[in-house]
Amino acid sequence: MPSLTRSVRAAVPAIVLAAALVAVLVTGSPAETPEQRGATVDPGDPVRCTADLRHQVTTVPFAVPHAEPATPRRLDRPAGYVLADSLESTIFVGAGEEYVIRFEQGRQALNDTLLPYTLTPTMRAGIEVAPAWLRLDLEQNIRSLSAVKQDGLGELLLGLGDPRTVDEVAFAMAHLSKAVLTHGDFQPELLEINAELMYQIDPELAFVEIVDYDLGEDSYSTTRYRTVVAGDTVEIEIPSEIYYWWVAMPKVSDEMTLMNASVYDMFWREYLYYEHDEGYPLLQEVMAPLEVLWDGGRHDWSGSRAFTDSMLAVDAIGNWCSKTVPSAASGNRPIQPSQIAHEHNGNCGELQDLLCAAARTCLIPCACAMDILEDHVWCEMWLEDWYPYQIDLGGGPTHIANPGIAYDSDYGGGKNVSCIWSWRNDGYTYDVVSRYSQVCTLSVHVDDPNGLPVDNAAVVIASESYYAPYALGRGTWGETDRDGTIEFVLGDAQNYFIQVTTSMGTYPETGYGLVISESVPGEHYYWSWTAPEPVPSLDVTELPPVTDAPYVIEVEYDLPYDVLNGSIYYGNPTDWYAVNLPEGQLEFFIVSPFNFVRYYLFGNPFDAYEVAHGLTSNHVQFHVPSTEDFSVVLSGGAHHGVATLANVKARLWLNDTVGVPEGADVAVTSLAQPFPNPFTPGARLAFTLAREGSVTLAVYDVRGALVRVLEDGIVEPGAHERAWDGRDRSGHPVASGVYFARMVAAGDVESRKLVLLR
Repeated sequence: MPSLTRSVRAAVPAIVLAAALVAVLVTGSPAETPEQRGATVDPGDPVRCTADLRHQVTTVPFAVPHAEPATPRRLDRPAGYVLADSLESTIFVGAGEEYVIRFEQGRQALNDTLLPYTLTPTMRAGIEVAPAWLRLDLEQNIRSLSAVKQDGLGELLLGLGDPRTVDEVAFAMAHLSKAVLTHGDFQPELLEINAELMYQIDPELAFVEIVDYDLGEDSYSTTRYRTVVAGDTVEIEIPSEIYYWWVAMPKVSDEMTLMNASVYDMFWREYLYYEHDEGYPLLQEVMAPLEVLWDGGRHDWSGSRAFTDSMLAVDAIGNWCSKTVPSAASGNRPIQPSQIAHEHNGNCGELQDLLCAAARTCLIPCACAMDILEDHVWCEMWLEDWYPYQIDLGGGPTHIANPGIAYDSDYGGGKNVSCIWSWRNDGYTYDVVSRYSQVCTLSVHVDDPNGLPVDNAAVVIASESYYAPYALGRGTWGETDRDGTIEFVLGDAQNYFIQVTTSMGTYPETGYGLVISESVPGEHYYWSWTAPEPVPSLDVTELPPVTDAPYVIEVEYDLPYDVLNGSIYYGNPTDWYAVNLPEGQLEFFIVSPFNFVRYYLFGNPFDAYEVAHGLTSNHVQFHVPSTEDFSVVLSGGAHHGVATLANVKARLWLNDTVGVPEGADVAVTSLAQPFPNPFTPGARLAFTLAREGSVTLAVYDVRGALVRVLEDGIVEPGAHERAWDGRDRSGHPVASGVYFARMVAAGDVESRKLVLLR
């Protein structure tokens, strides 16, 4: 990759758009400073402005239709019917996929053989080893991998030597991009080595400790730090989410996750901590005597300082990185932390990668902040919030909690920054420019000719680069949500251009359209676009229901969330990420065999029963109108890109004139699995009593403490249901976590686990 010098752009450019939309005006600027060196990433191919869209932009919010969640009907057991079969499933349904339950009348049974994906037995066993709160994320990330890849990852989970590492390995496996997990150079054992190194290094560091919470199936870990607050040394424990994403993940920024000969057959945690070249400091020795992470204050520690036993850990790590890279970038410009540490040269991009990896090696949460168009990158460190964290070359200064490191004019610099974003290690990016500049906001909405929102539309925001001739380049990007909307936070005093890409069309067809010129701080801009082609939708005619049929198919489903998938333009390989959107939506209907063929195989118009568009939950009782094998369908055909988690419960009821198949159990006392589970905000607990009697149904936390009594009295025989709204006996909402429902009835005791997500 060519070396990018960091010459400061002469001023804030303004585009004057006539018919050609090409003229660029510039004014004057400050001189280059030594610490302003080039990034290691390519800002992308220059693009042209091909449309002026400013007349379409408004500062008045546009109306975005939101579907009101439907309240499912409370349906009692069908009178005069007995239970013949039941089926429960939790599964992801992707865009263009279907989950199908088939009623097999000859067997008087329900069958879900037509699945959108299959997990191998080894992978499914591996998922069961992981903490319960990680299992769905694992399934979502692994479900599309080949059987060979699934088996390899499943065997890794099943064979871990240190039980403390299960959550760290499972989290990385669940959230590293599938492009990484399937890459030919990726070695799955790296995930185990990464976690083992964390527990190996932990006892050597006095300012931090890994804390493991053993809650059985819901175990998790985090880190606790010694820091200074108001002159007193205190301990601060970080949220586990921060620990997993920005300490434990084995990926720093845009590098491939490697442990092969190109990185000296060592993962970077091992190389950075235990290896050093002659004449350079050893990180292990530098960190050994240090007692305190940070004092929470802004610091700009001077260059050429010696290491001392009283240094703050964040100071020592910055000093180590700076002394390890004494020279400006030359040659191959590596992005692997180990290569940077060994080759001893780099600009801000190399310094960023090395600082982030070194901080994580020492168990400090660190992320990479990117300002590609102004040709500068740095780090952010987390301790109850994110703070700017930057180092300079050759034993130079280390800066922390100083927003001026972006060199924006709002903090005394000579720039007006445009798009600054940071990223998680799956490739998901988020705007952080508000920490470094005054900002404006741009909301974008994409729909189709019928007014239906387009989810997962890729929206790219461009602006001028910091060099002459100030060509346009990608600045930030993202995907529209389920409502077809995305919001960007952008720097002030800049021009912004947009491009939208969907499977229904791209706008502009080539290049970018100008949406904002000379952005005003504090302003909120709105722009919408209608794709030329409609979103895929069901061409279905709903048939009226029938009653008093020999068979009833009862279906309850709940869709806790949709999974928004997207890609990042920087990465090796290109990363794909997943973000959960609460309250999922799918299409639901029940069809005869003939109409299923018309829908599924040929995409033709078809007839169906109980059609429901985009409900978050539903409960239907379908009286089968003929002797055919009907199919229950949950379809993602109307989605553009999202996948949906579906909790589905189906029951087959027989009219008692039909006869009960041998082995059917219709008179038992039992507590069913809670539904939905995980749940937000409430769950239903169904139970069946063989005979009238005393019933106590209550919810307990993981310590066994009583949370809420749902039933305590005499209950008649048959099927019953109670709801828990996630509140305790005083009516206060309880925290996210694991709870247990316990039923005592007729001398029997049954328990079921619930997972509450807030």
